[in-house]
Amino acid sequence: MEVQVKPLIVEITENAVEQIKATLASQTVPDLFLRIYVQGGCSGISFGMALDNRGLDGDETIEHEDIKVVVDKNSLSYVNGAIVDFDDSGEKSGFKISNPNIDLSAMGGSCGSGSCGSDSGSCGSGGCC
Repeated sequence: MEVQVKPLIVEITENAVEQIKATLASQTVPDLFLRIYVQGGCSGISFGMALDNRGLDGDETIEHEDIKVVVDKNSLSYVNGAIVDFDDSGEKSGFKISNPNIDLSAMGGSCGSGSCGSDSGSCGSGGCC
């Protein structure tokens, strides 16, 4: 039986596109792209994102409005269908990643792992971006 893999789908809101493009434009490292991933923590699994320029075996890549988005093979099933937004209205302003198809808080995690932002998958002040 052949397993079909869905193509990578990540939605990036207009507000997030503007912020990501501005961040990429301010960098001096060549060939940067946006890496989205999941990581474990005491409260379960959370989303993270970072600028990267090194690919990994098994990475899936898409282009969204001239932004290269890369997801590693271990994070793919969690990230596929995710929405990346940038909220600049309030104390917890920053990037927010959510996936309406997955409840990350219901999945157990292990203490001792770092987390990026809050349990909701934020990547805001003091986060990983």
